[in-house]
Amino acid sequence: MNMPGQDYKYTLEQHDGYATLGIHVEKLDLFDTPDILIAVENRIKDLDYPNCLVDLKDVFVIDSTGIGLLIALNNLLAKKGKKMAVMGISERVSEIFRITKMSTFFKTVSNGDEANRFFNP
Repeated sequence: MNMPGQDYKYTLEQHDGYATLGIHVEKLDLFDTPDILIAVENRIKDLDYPNCLVDLKDVFVIDSTGIGLLIALNNLLAKKGKKMAVMGISERVSEIFRITKMSTFFKTVSNGDEANRFFNP
């Protein structure tokens, strides 16, 4: 498991009923997204495809490849009957989600308690 505070672009922590994927880059764009996607897909597979909460609190810019990462992760989990939610969305990322209609595609939660209720109704 990756530890925050080192030179990692993401962390993945297992909780009861879901995993939290923290994306730790300021710009989720073409430069970092492909490497993060490959690593995350492998880790999600190792954890047997848990429900996943994606924490974007460190992300202030997202482009189409970053959105593509979220869509790919959502689709991968959905194929296994799992759910994904996002939290920690900055105003700028929220605006991009609104413009691209992703705000209706992704479930947004405000904290871990809300995520837990979403994943474990």
